Amino acid sequence: GFLSDDTPLKPAIVKAVRLIVGAALKAGDMVAQKKVIMAQGVGGGLHHSGKDYGEGWCVFNDVAICAKAMVERHGMERVLIFDTDAHAGNGTMDIFYEDPRVLYLTVHQDPKTIYPNTGFVEQIGKGEGKGFTVNVPLPPEADDDCMKLVLESVFRPIVRQFKPQVIIRNGGADPH
Repeated sequence: GFLSDDTPLKPAIVKAVRLIVGAALKAGDMVAQKKVIMAQGVGGGLHHSGKDYGEGWCVFNDVAICAKAMVERHGMERVLIFDTDAHAGNGTMDIFYEDPRVLYLTVHQDPKTIYPNTGFVEQIGKGEGKGFTVNVPLPPEADDDCMKLVLESVFRPIVRQFKPQVIIRNGGADPH
């Protein structure tokens, strides 16, 4: 069957996504245990999957599962997810929208012009998580100079203030 119009749910897909999630968890564990300073879960970036839904070809959200593991398994209090896929990570945003332990910073194309039509600058979190969601929508075909400006003017100051114990980088499938 299908989780949504664009997300088929077949045994081979579920198996592949479970391997992707496992790779993300292993990468997170290795970093948390200080076996490495940087690790990569291959094939991931499934940021359109939320707590109770899948869409955008995303069955499970490997990035969110890794971040949750960093908090719950490894006791981290400040996890930063930096997402630069062209599409806003609606699932990741929804999962952590009320959680101040995970700061979600996403740079993506203007949601008025691209799926999933969310990720507006005024979406900043709610309750205890208010201020821990940062959406940076860019115009279509924004270039490297735009990203450099975001890194210098948004990313660096937020990192300095939040002081994350770990940064989870999500490039997704559409980083350009």
